[in-house]
Amino acid sequence: MTQTAVNSNKLALISFSAVLVMFLVFVDVFMIVEERNYLLATEKRHAEEELDIMGKFLTEAMIRNDYVAVEQYVPQWAKARSDVIKIRVLAPNGFVIAQHQHEPASDYLYELNKPIVYLEKLVLTLEIQWDFGSIRDFLQKRIAMLVILSIVAVAILGFSLWRVLKKTAILPLQREIDERKKVELKLEEHARELAVHADELESYSYSIAHDLRAPVRSITSFSQILLQDLDSKLEPEEKTALQRVVSAGKYMAGLIDDILALSRITRESIKIEPLRLSEMAQDSVIRLREIQPNRECNVAIESDLSANGDPRLIQLLLDNLLGNAWKYTGKKSAASIEFGAVSNSDQTFFVRDNGVGFDMQYANKLFQPFQRLHSRDEFEGTGVGLATVQRIINRHGGKVWAESELEKGTTIYFTLPMN
Repeated sequence: MTQTAVNSNKLALISFSAVLVMFLVFVDVFMIVEERNYLLATEKRHAEEELDIMGKFLTEAMIRNDYVAVEQYVPQWAKARSDVIKIRVLAPNGFVIAQHQHEPASDYLYELNKPIVYLEKLVLTLEIQWDFGSIRDFLQKRIAMLVILSIVAVAILGFSLWRVLKKTAILPLQREIDERKKVELKLEEHARELAVHADELESYSYSIAHDLRAPVRSITSFSQILLQDLDSKLEPEEKTALQRVVSAGKYMAGLIDDILALSRITRESIKIEPLRLSEMAQDSVIRLREIQPNRECNVAIESDLSANGDPRLIQLLLDNLLGNAWKYTGKKSAASIEFGAVSNSDQTFFVRDNGVGFDMQYANKLFQPFQRLHSRDEFEGTGVGLATVQRIINRHGGKVWAESELEKGTTIYFTLPMN
């Protein structure tokens, strides 16, 4: 083996080790995040189940006006659980019936307030605080273990390759090449496994959202029926509560529909064909004006814009972008929206508005699902629209980005390849 070949292999070894370290770091972080989310969800579910059981027992005692039983049971229950930091039982008038508290062992706390209702009347409220420090301790140990294993794996592999590299015969060089090919195959196999896992997670979220759609709509529909049939019989507080259920149900139904649509974008095949973007944008604006016929907004659409893409997905993209521009200019007295092209050479298009805009330091969150830069009280929506836009552009092999300034407006750019 020549000195040039040795130097080349040294550089290849260093590069390979760096890539391996980065890959292991990525896998470790992914595993820790997934395990943390699972542990938190499990602990929260167990906490809520225990509160349900306690609520049933305390409800029976409150019905019997047996306050002594409540005062005795709560401290005993809390002392038997070292992770319970604080618990208070409040009467409907706010009077503290029983409580127990001690210093937390960590600052990793979870609080939950649970109203206990019997026969549609508030019997009591449980305020409880758990110490989830054990989860953090467990994850810290797991991180340490993964770091050690990763270092050992990298060290062993690096040392083995270095010994092979030190030898100068052709056969050792061939063995080195073979070893690298094996490692590459393992990496490719692991990458395929990660891709399969990502597909499984996507399918799981799609299945959950699909199964939730019917129950949520049933809750909303039955609540609306109750509001209509019992309107004159309901107390103001009861009517307000039902109205909140209906509002929350409609929001959840919209969110579920958006999640399903977002998932379908990734799962379904696409059909590329020539598109007349200007006409498609006009269709989007017509639908917006039909919803708000009295809305005054100047919409300028550049004529004869065309591109190649899936007609259903590109129409959905334009509906989202123009719908966002329409929404965020809603409070402007002289609202204006523009759809046009920057340059036909690379098929760069834009949707520009003079709406509320946003701070560019949060631009990295703009295309993430469920990320909102404005509260629901200011503007309705689920935070899925721009994530949908990004997935559509990704499936077409293009790019999407935003430029904005507070109170001056936003411009969303996207590219669609010529072929």
